[in-house]
Amino acid sequence: MIAVLAVASLFAGVGGALYAQSSVIEGTARDAETGEPISYLNVVARGESDWFGASANDAGQFRIAGLPAGAYLVQATAIGYESAEQRVQVEAGVTRSVTFELTPQAYDLNEVVVLAEEGQSASATTIHRVPAAAIERQDAADVSELAKLIPATHVATNSRGQTILYFRNAGDRQVGQFFDGALVNVPWDNRVDISLFPAGVIESVTAAKGVVPVQYGTNVIGGAINFQSRTLSSSEIEGDAGRITEVSGQLGTAAHRQASVVHLGRAGRWDYTAAVQYTERGDQPLPAD
Repeated sequence: MIAVLAVASLFAGVGGALYAQSSVIEGTARDAETGEPISYLNVVARGESDWFGASANDAGQFRIAGLPAGAYLVQATAIGYESAEQRVQVEAGVTRSVTFELTPQAYDLNEVVVLAEEGQSASATTIHRVPAAAIERQDAADVSELAKLIPATHVATNSRGQTILYFRNAGDRQVGQFFDGALVNVPWDNRVDISLFPAGVIESVTAAKGVVPVQYGTNVIGGAINFQSRTLSSSEIEGDAGRITEVSGQLGTAAHRQASVVHLGRAGRWDYTAAVQYTERGDQPLPAD
């Protein structure tokens, strides 16, 4: 009985010594643009043979305990942010602190397809997105000329001089047209003149055809299209402010003239976009006979 107790005491002493020599990595994670804490992100410390993980609390604080001494690659990931990593060397029984500043990241996701079970019916929505690179290559004067980038889409100008976008098999009052998520259709007749929006202020276009989600509201039985305005990129912002102005001009055949000034800026948490554009076009030349 005495020998058993002695062995048990020996193991307890060894276990306590090993635990006392373990190391800790703790820290915080913040949004690189706003400085706000990032809640519940995942943090992983990868060693030579083992790895350890933890999640941050609602204040963006995390703690990984029980680490053997050595070198670790600490990685932080969160939905909506670019991942970040740091190399940390920890000594036995020492607590090391790290701080992560994660940059927000936009995701371009594919459409969600819902399949009906047997005996049920389902409606399909086709989502088409036009990225900034395609818009820049189009060299359009206004957003009406961006319809060429969306399949089964065309524009027409009615007797009132309104340039309206149509999806295939949809009427002129059945397509909801949005700018930064705000409906721009005139309520009394549900029409809009999209030629009033210069193409130089557009970052991307998202078109939803068919039976669209209820978030688009009423009178969108033919679909919906959203024009997203341009904002400054993170590389163009110093601190919480920045601005950039672009000036462009064009001359072409058939008395084509165009000049535009686009200004993008940020002040604190506010992004603003302004544009002035002049476009003139003469008669279109036709071949002889």
